Amino acid sequence: MEADQLPSSDFIKTDQITDLWSFLQTIDWSEGWLMCLVVFHVALTAVTLLTRNHHTTQAVLFFLLLLTVRCSQSINQYAAENWKRFSRQQYFDSQGMFISVVFSMPVLFNCLMMVINWLWLSSSMMVTWKRAELEARMRLDSANQSASTTSQSNNTTSNPDHSDDTKKTK
Repeated sequence: MEADQLPSSDFIKTDQITDLWSFLQTIDWSEGWLMCLVVFHVALTAVTLLTRNHHTTQAVLFFLLLLTVRCSQSINQYAAENWKRFSRQQYFDSQGMFISVVFSMPVLFNCLMMVINWLWLSSSMMVTWKRAELEARMRLDSANQSASTTSQSNNTTSNPDHSDDTKKTK
C-alpha cells in the first residue's frame, strides 16, 4: 500500500502540530516499546546523576549518547520500514519529528546535564586552585616579612656602631 493510499486518520501531519504538548498527547503511551523507552530514559537520567563524580564514565556515556543521537536518522528510517513488528501505529515520519521528540531530546537533555556538571566542577576546581594559590602567596609573603624583620633586628644587635648611635640619640 502506497503512502497516498493510506487513510489520513492514521497519521497526524507535522504541519498540523501546534505545540509539543498536543504532539505528545497523540502518542499511545500504553504500547510496550514506548513504556520501555520511557524506562530507558528514566534509567539513563539516574545513571547520569549517579555517575556525576566519575569523570571517565561520564565522558564515555556522553560520547555514546551523542553517537546514538547522530544515528537517530538511521534508527528512524529502520523503524519506519519495520514499525509493524513492534508497534500498533506508524509514528516514524520522514522528517524525524517523533524520534527527535521521544528519543533525541531526552538523550540530549542528559548530555546537557553532564556539560553543566562539568562546568560546575571546573569552576569549583578553579576556585579551589585560586584559593590555594592565594594562601600560598600569603604564607610566602608573611614568611618573607618575618625573615626580613628578623634579619633587620639581627643587624641592629650585631652592629655595635648602630647601637651606640641609638644610645647617643637618647
